[in-house]
Amino acid sequence: MTELDGEKTERRKRGPKVSVATLRRFRERGKQAVCVTAYDYPTAVFADRAGVDVILVGDSAAMTVLGLPSTIGIGMDEMLVFARAVARGVERAFVIGDLPFLSYQVSSEDAVRNASAFIQAGCDAVKLEGGLRVVDRVRAISDAGIAVMGHLGLTPQSLGQLGGYRVQGKTRAAAERILDDARALENAGAFAILLEAVPPESAAYIRDRLTIPVHGIGAGPHLDGQLVISHDLLGNFVGDIAPRFVSRLASLDATITDAFEAYAAEVRAGAFPAARHCYKLDAPGDRPLVAGQTDATPAVPTIPELSPARNNSRAVARASLRSQCLLHCSCPPFSPGSPTTSSSLFRALRSVNSSLTRRNASPRSAHACAMPMASRIRS
Repeated sequence: MTELDGEKTERRKRGPKVSVATLRRFRERGKQAVCVTAYDYPTAVFADRAGVDVILVGDSAAMTVLGLPSTIGIGMDEMLVFARAVARGVERAFVIGDLPFLSYQVSSEDAVRNASAFIQAGCDAVKLEGGLRVVDRVRAISDAGIAVMGHLGLTPQSLGQLGGYRVQGKTRAAAERILDDARALENAGAFAILLEAVPPESAAYIRDRLTIPVHGIGAGPHLDGQLVISHDLLGNFVGDIAPRFVSRLASLDATITDAFEAYAAEVRAGAFPAARHCYKLDAPGDRPLVAGQTDATPAVPTIPELSPARNNSRAVARASLRSQCLLHCSCPPFSPGSPTTSSSLFRALRSVNSSLTRRNASPRSAHACAMPMASRIRS
């Protein structure tokens, strides 16, 4: 049980932990594994609650989270931060850490060391890109007791060699080459293969000739599991890439932008924070000094001289008067929704200014005089 803001919440039991054996059983039974990417704790929690089977902490975080133009620029330090956050949020899903560029290509020792770091961060397995040329790395990682997934087809860490984001396996000969790579990875100890951007016919041809699970991202429906980038699914990827193989099931970009705009409008109009957002004193009769004040005469905040004819003047005047009252006065806060006229607001503001100027009075005493006057006047 955890406690947040006085309310007790219990984490929902999400079922037994998914394992390599679970994914093998899915293949045997013809059940599709549901796979998504996640890079942070909240997304991992939401995906796990939804019953997602596999969560990939992908190097796609370079683009989706860090705003980089490709996956090449992310390293182990960043990936391990994301991996730890995801692992903390997961109870059931199988978590795979994506080995970033140059974390395994140089030597088998590097590959094992970095794969081990993902396991220590809470992942259940790792993924790496490439076929025959990384067989030694796959075998070394597997021999170290770490589950490893291969990644074939479109491999983003090799975009320079592939000539960009291009579909792979479009001919029989190309499909056969991918199959050769897949068999080599299977023989080296890979527990599964991910195919990216491969025509469905080629993907099915490759899958049917392997004994390990084959998952796809943009590789058609005839596989053992489907992966999508969570930002593509949820509609909050900031960039120009829009894969055709993703069903956008939400529009979080618009939802988030609208929420920020609404918040900004409330702050600028003086509607936030309202009384319900503020903490109360234990002894309402005791009014402590404003934080940072001393016994010396406090600095007088500037209240703008406004003309009732100015556009939106009533909202601006109300916000100014209300904010000064909340900071310095013991009178009730001036409600943004009260039915006052513009002229009453400006008379209250000018009364505050004149009182402070004539008497060098504190904002508290001036507001205590001005606020009741303003609140008594109605439209």
